[in-house]
Parts: sequence; C-alpha cells; structure tokens
Amino acid sequence: MLVGMLDRVRATLPLKASAVFLESKKRRARLRDVARVVRSQASRGRKFSLRVNSDLSMALSMLRKHHEDNWVGEILEAVWRRMFERRELIVFELWAVEDGVEKMVAADFGHPHSAFGFYVATRFFDRDYKTCMPGFILAFAEAEVLSRLGFGFWDLGGTNSSPMMSYKPQVALELSRTDFLDLLAEAHRHAKTCTMPAPRAIEPGVVVAEIGEQDLWSAAVCKEGGAASAHKAPAAPKASKVPKVPKQPKQTKETKPAPVAPSPAAATPASSARARFHG
Repeated sequence: MLVGMLDRVRATLPLKASAVFLESKKRRARLRDVARVVRSQASRGRKFSLRVNSDLSMALSMLRKHHEDNWVGEILEAVWRRMFERRELIVFELWAVEDGVEKMVAADFGHPHSAFGFYVATRFFDRDYKTCMPGFILAFAEAEVLSRLGFGFWDLGGTNSSPMMSYKPQVALELSRTDFLDLLAEAHRHAKTCTMPAPRAIEPGVVVAEIGEQDLWSAAVCKEGGAASAHKAPAAPKASKVPKVPKQPKQTKETKPAPVAPSPAAATPASSARARFHG
C-alpha cells in the first residue's frame, strides 16, 4: 500500500471503467486513431502481433537505445533477468509482421501487483515506426488482454507535465492519491474475501497473433458510442421564456421558517470513486 503514497497523481486504467475513460474527447479520439491505424496498416500488408517474454535480451537492448538517460542499469537488469527466469517479470511485446519479416517495435516491462493490478515500470517503442503509433497499439492491446485475464487495473505509475509522460493521460485516468488508494484497498478486500476470482496467469508466447480492432480495449464501446451520437435525434426547440415572478416580501424573523436539515442522500456525493472505477 506504500506505493500509493509516492505520487500525488497516478496514471491508472481501471479495466472496468470504459464509460469513465471515454468521457474524455481526447481519449476517444486517440482510441479511434489507433483503431484506424490498425485497419490501414493491415490493408497495406503490415500486421501487428502481441507476445509475452519472447526475447528479453532484445527488449532490453531496444530499451537502452530508446532511452538515452535510461535508469535501468546493470544491477536492475540482473534483477530483472532473475525475475524473468521465475516468470515474475512480464514483458509485453508488440511485433510488426510484414512480408514474412518480424520485428519487435515496442515493449512494456512490468509485473502484477496488489492481487488485481499490473504495473508497468518502463516502456519503449521503435521511432522508425512512429507513424504507426506502436506504443498506443501496445497499450490498448495489452489492456484488453489483462482485462480478459481478470485483472482489475493497469498501473502506469506517477504522472506529471513532463513531455515523457504526455502519453499517459491518453491511455489511462489521472487518479488522485486518494482515489488510487481506494482502488488498492478495494483490490485487497476482494483478494482477502475471495469475492472475485484471482486473475489468470500471463503465459509467455504469442498472445494475439494478429491484432484487430476487437483486440483493443474499449474500441468496440467507443465505436458504438460514435455511431449512437451520429444518429441521435435532433435537439428539441428551445422553450419560450417564462415571465419572471415578482419577488415576495422579505420574511421577518418571527415568520421565517426553520432551516431544513439536509437529507443523508443529499449529503452523499452522487458517485464515489469506487462506484466509478469498479462498475
């Protein structure tokens, strides 16, 4: 639980919160762009595959190349290799497949935490494929796989106004420390009481052989929402203005009614963070 105390704002994607995620126009636009790129690249003969733990050495080499000031040094790499052998380190890899040639173009390094969460420590993408948005394709495909396996949230760690973190609000929600701790508490409660089945293991190998729109988290909901808004009924005409009612004379102290105490329902927020993030 101490991890939640480290950041004032945490980039986290509750995997049951499609509606909350899609409230943002920018996030809807990003998800639609990713779906469009997946379609257009497939029509040109380039397809994308999602894999897990297929080549750690290659992934680490590409991570060093992407981040010139990479904080993953020799000691941490040694720790990760040990974790990798124990299947504690999970590397989600995005591969581009074109004309029989396969190439790793993005990867996320992470591990499960807090019973229902998956934490991403760092990530990279191949800048030669920047126009294909490999980092975003990986993000939404990975989130979909985690959701299908029964995970509750995808955790990208702290976020701020740094350019290196500008992608985070496009693929996750920016949770306050309080909301993130609420999310962790709920996950631990489910684990302790067994009210939800534990997530299934993330197995190494090819997870999605050919990524399509259906393999992108919330893409279907986003598409349905767009179709619904495009066919919604026209707005009703504005009603004519109602004439103003004359002000009543001011009540005296003797005739002024006693204040009405607020009802418990009125004192309670309309929706708590837990209700919004857990469906």
